[in-house]
Amino acid sequence: MDPFTCVVCDAPKEMKGQLKQCVDWIKAYFCEPQMVEKLPLPAFHHSIFQRASFTSRVLQTLLRDVKFGETVSYKHLAEMAGNFKAVRAVGGAMRSNPVS
Repeated sequence: MDPFTCVVCDAPKEMKGQLKQCVDWIKAYFCEPQMVEKLPLPAFHHSIFQRASFTSRVLQTLLRDVKFGETVSYKHLAEMAGNFKAVRAVGGAMRSNPVS
């Protein structure tokens, strides 16, 4: 028996692609962390990612460029997102981060 067991769907073979991708990613995250980087990051359909805003750009930069387990300062994240002076705005973006 798997150390991490969850039932998302009674018939796993009927699970849609994106849901299966999310379940596979979560299982890897908790059970096989070394596999996480080999799996595609599931799509996030939160409305904050759909906006054309600095907050959205910061969060997308964070997901794309900062690896799991790494830390980055707000200043460096502001630079990575294209505005080195927006340190406080990065703090606000992180406050509204739906992917803690």
